Amino acid sequence: MGGALVGGPRLLADMRGRRFRPLIVAALAAVLVLLWQFRSHVPPAGLSLKNSRITQSLEGLQPGPAISLINADSLRVNGAIAFVAIRAPSGLSQSVIFEWWHRDERLDPVPAEIKGGGERGWRTYTRKQNFPEDPRGRWRVDVLTPQGQLVCRLVFTVN
Repeated sequence: MGGALVGGPRLLADMRGRRFRPLIVAALAAVLVLLWQFRSHVPPAGLSLKNSRITQSLEGLQPGPAISLINADSLRVNGAIAFVAIRAPSGLSQSVIFEWWHRDERLDPVPAEIKGGGERGWRTYTRKQNFPEDPRGRWRVDVLTPQGQLVCRLVFTVN
């Protein structure tokens, strides 16, 4: 893509049909905007997900059973934990952000740090204990790089 940005002006200057230049410039701008909009769908280089789940218990860094449906009363008492184990290359230190969403409304971004090395992956989590008055409905936790690349998405429902 860098070559197109560097060579693009020269290509436009060499074009004989001047009436097509604005169309080509507009098409190039549209492609760049689309690439920017879909950057979060590009997988983060070097990171691989080893384990992820929503749970209500954690002992040390061992998560309890994965759950996808939580009773509202249980949620108020025990909260919810978004757990991930992410493998990264040795020596890499990378931030990730846990974004909690309820009914498509972003509530709480929580930063965390992962370190490279180890086959089981760097284990980290975020625990949510403060919930809206009515927590029922669809919840999701997006784990993102600081650049907005999606590492994983965890989904659960509160009834």
